[in-house]
Amino acid sequence: MIDQMMSPVLYQTILELCREHGANPDDNGFLRRIQKGFVAQSDRVPLSSIVVAIEELLDKTGMPELSLSAAHVVPISALGSLGFSFISSANLREALGRLERYHKLVSRDADLRVGIGESDVQLVMRRDMIDGPVKRFATEAAFSLIVRLIRTLVGERFVLTSIRFEHHIASLSRYEDHFGCVVTDSEPRNSKLIFPAQCLALPVRPADHQIELSAFLEAQLHRQLIEERAQRNDRFFHELHDTILTLMVSGDVTAERAARMMSTSRRSLYRALAARGLSFGRVV
Repeated sequence: MIDQMMSPVLYQTILELCREHGANPDDNGFLRRIQKGFVAQSDRVPLSSIVVAIEELLDKTGMPELSLSAAHVVPISALGSLGFSFISSANLREALGRLERYHKLVSRDADLRVGIGESDVQLVMRRDMIDGPVKRFATEAAFSLIVRLIRTLVGERFVLTSIRFEHHIASLSRYEDHFGCVVTDSEPRNSKLIFPAQCLALPVRPADHQIELSAFLEAQLHRQLIEERAQRNDRFFHELHDTILTLMVSGDVTAERAARMMSTSRRSLYRALAARGLSFGRVV
């Protein structure tokens, strides 16, 4: 679990929930513990760090249903390429197909399957790497975000039939008010989001999402600009860049050969890249 990596979307959600639900700015110890293990420049953060952050958040707020607040603090643009692919889909069927194929970019600890039947569609979520309150939070937050995203994309014509959670929920009425459908708990296997199959034909309205799309592209460009400026003044990166260009002549560009030419070890090279939020494959 310590080595498992996932996108910082959930981390970003946790920080926003901290601000909304009683994370005292003066409580520096709490904020430090939440941030421990996360690298701001990294594409992904350790799952173990996210587990610690969620545990801290749930303990501090005392709100097991806090996950229901998660969806509204995450903009579509925060989902990166996955959010962009949703916006550019022709209809809900296409959007869900992309969600099933690429959801690992957002959450590598979850397995998501889209089952299409004659009368209904089931989004089935399975999580094996986490358990307890953290698993509950992550599952509920994911379903809440997915529902919000779909309703934003296709409008109010999207109707949920029911949601079945694997874990126990003390007060189901609050969840039914939140999702607008029947909610049950203690599902024997996995958690499921169910809606009518005819909803798959609902068209996505890309014109309604120009703000989100612009924000996504702006964030990508801003990040590339920051990286370019940092690399321009980085002697290590210049040396690595020249080394890669030299190796490209022979057609054998590997981290091991690059490290040897730079008189360092492959492990040290990886560490230097990680400190800059990069990987060897990304630089190449």
